[in-house]
Amino acid sequence: MEHRWGRRTSLDAPVQLDTHPRSRVLGRLRDASLSGAYIATDLRLPDLARLHVEFEGRRWGHRDLHRIAANVVRTDEAGIAIEWCEFATHAVLTLLALPHVHRRAMSVHPRSFEISPY
Repeated sequence: MEHRWGRRTSLDAPVQLDTHPRSRVLGRLRDASLSGAYIATDLRLPDLARLHVEFEGRRWGHRDLHRIAANVVRTDEAGIAIEWCEFATHAVLTLLALPHVHRRAMSVHPRSFEISPY
C-alpha cells in the first residue's frame, strides 16, 4: 500500500549521510517526494535509525549546505528508504527543485513501489 504524500521525482544527486556518532557516508539520491526518499548506498542501518541527509544547493551563485533529518523505513541490497522527520520542509522543497539533478517525474503507481520502496 502506498503511503507517500506527493509525487515521487526521479533524481541522481550526490548526498552525504550523517549517522552521528557512527560516521559520514556518501550516497546517491535516486528519488524523493515531499515525505521521503530512496538513497543508493552501501550503508546498512536498522529500521527507525535516525540520520541526516546533506546536499549542496546553489542560490544566486552561492553554495548552500542543506541538512534534512530522516528515519530509515526500509533497506534492501541497493540502499535505504527514508522518511523525512518533517513533511515538506524548505530543504526538501529545495532538493526537489534542483534542476540539474532531475531526470523525470514519476507518477505514483503500485508497481513503482518495487523499484524504489520508501
